[in-house]
Amino acid sequence: MSKTSMNMEAGTLIGYFAERDEARIALRELQRRGFRRAAWVHKTSDGEVHIGDPFLWRRALGVTLTAIVFGGLAGVASLLLHGPVPILSGSLSALVPIFAGGLIGTLWGGVWIRRSKYGVERRLLEDHGRWLVSEETVLILQAPIETLRFPAAALRESGDIPPAVFVLHPKRENPIGDVRSLGVPLSPAQTQEHAQRLAMDHEVDPKTRRNAELLRRVENAHQWVHQVCLSLSEASRLEQGTPPTAEWILDNEYVVESNARDVQMNLPRHFYQELPALANEPYRGLPRIYGLAKELVSFAEWRVDRENILSFIEAYQSVRTLTIGELWAVPQ
Repeated sequence: MSKTSMNMEAGTLIGYFAERDEARIALRELQRRGFRRAAWVHKTSDGEVHIGDPFLWRRALGVTLTAIVFGGLAGVASLLLHGPVPILSGSLSALVPIFAGGLIGTLWGGVWIRRSKYGVERRLLEDHGRWLVSEETVLILQAPIETLRFPAAALRESGDIPPAVFVLHPKRENPIGDVRSLGVPLSPAQTQEHAQRLAMDHEVDPKTRRNAELLRRVENAHQWVHQVCLSLSEASRLEQGTPPTAEWILDNEYVVESNARDVQMNLPRHFYQELPALANEPYRGLPRIYGLAKELVSFAEWRVDRENILSFIEAYQSVRTLTIGELWAVPQ
C-alpha cells in the first residue's frame, strides 16, 4: 500500500445530539460543505430506530437508471434483430428482450444497492442503533482522517447544546503478528544457559534460500509507525487528548526512522540472503542470527544493551560458532 493511499484512509466522526432536528441541521451543513458520506440514527422513546441517510435515494436513482440503460440496450438489440415493426406492433418475441434487459438491470441495481445500502458503513449504523438511549440521535460521518478537522470543529459549535464529538481513527493491523508476549525476564546466568541450549538445538540448513520477508517486515513496520505518528498528530489537531505514551512515540519517531535506515543501509538484500538459515522451527527458513536476536529480546523483557548482547552471543558461541557475516549483522 502506498503512502498516499494510507494517508487517505477513512476516519469516523461521531456526534451525539440531544435533539434530532439539530442533528439533521448539522448533516445538511456538512453535505453543503461537500461531506456526502454521512447519516444520522435516532432511537424513539418506544425503541424504534430511524435512519436518515441521503445516500439511499441516490442508490434508488442508480437502480432506476441501471434498469433503463439495460432495457434500452436490450431494445436496441431487439431493434437490430427484428426491426421496428414487431416492436411497434407489440410482438412478444420482440418485447421479451427489452423486458428481460430491464429485469437484469433491476436485479443488478438491487445487488448494488444491497452491497452499498448506506453511504456510511452499515455496521456502524446498526451498532449505534443498538447503543443509543431513548430520544438520542447520533450523526456519523466517514471521510479521510485529514479532512475531519473542520466538521469536528463545526459540530462542537452547533446547536444550543453542542453534541459530544468523538473521532475514530482507522484501525491498523500490527505488521509483526508473531510478537511474543513478555514473560518473566531471565537473569544473566539464565540468559546464557538459554543461549547455549539454542546452540545445541539449532540446525542450519545450507540449502535453504532466504527470501526477503524479513526486510519487508522492517519496511512495513517503519511505515506502520510513521502512519501511527500521523494519526497521533492529527488527533492533537482535532483537539483529542493524547496520553503520555503517545507523546513519547511522537517525540521518539526519529529513533525508529534512524534504526530503519540503519538496517536498510547495512543489511542489503544480497548480504541478507547469504546468512545461514535455520532448518527447525520456530524460525525455519529465517536467518539464524535473527532467531538469536529475537530470543534475546523476548527473554530480556525487550531491554537490550551492548552488555547483554555480547554475553548472549559469547554463550552461544561457546557451543556453536557463528559466521563472520552473522557477527557483522549483530548490532553493537
